[in-house]
Amino acid sequence: MEHLAIDIVLLPEPEIAHECIAINGKLVQECASEIVLAENACLPHVSLAMGGMTQEALPEIATRLQLILKETSIEAFRCEGIGTWENSQGQFISSLQLKATPTLQTLHERVMKDLEPLLSQEVTESMLHGDDAIAPSTLDWIRAYRESSSFDAFSPHITLGYGRLERTEFRSQFLARNLAVCHLGNHCTCRRILWETEISNQ
Repeated sequence: MEHLAIDIVLLPEPEIAHECIAINGKLVQECASEIVLAENACLPHVSLAMGGMTQEALPEIATRLQLILKETSIEAFRCEGIGTWENSQGQFISSLQLKATPTLQTLHERVMKDLEPLLSQEVTESMLHGDDAIAPSTLDWIRAYRESSSFDAFSPHITLGYGRLERTEFRSQFLARNLAVCHLGNHCTCRRILWETEISNQ
């Protein structure tokens, strides 16, 4: 039975994804960011839940997510600017900070609660995508997601890469394109889409 580390995410509209990739390119060039975003490999995303699952659980997870999407309204993301935070290894990471609106908070909490029986926090390196040497902060983040980044601690954002950014202008509002289940790789990057559905109720 295969076990995978996954991220339940909202994927932004293509124009915003391309802009995030361009900003990430500056961090790669100027700060040697180890996170390298791409259109089809390390996708810009907003995390709603993380954990480990068995491959066999994916159909049930997809069914529950489709029901959640049907019963929960989705609204445009509201950008609050670029933020920088420090991970467990003392590295600075820049992200596009988004407002935790009531509807986004409700969606996050519904996903966390409804998928709790299907997700585990016991995540190991073998569950991640790729052959990279895994940064300790990767496993720390996934294992502690429920306790440190969920519910009252939920802080929606799109990770842009390692390093500090100078002030960057960004569109004030934009839409989510898809709800997806992604296989996590090093640095909690979304390496491949395991399942996705288009969001139409906006």
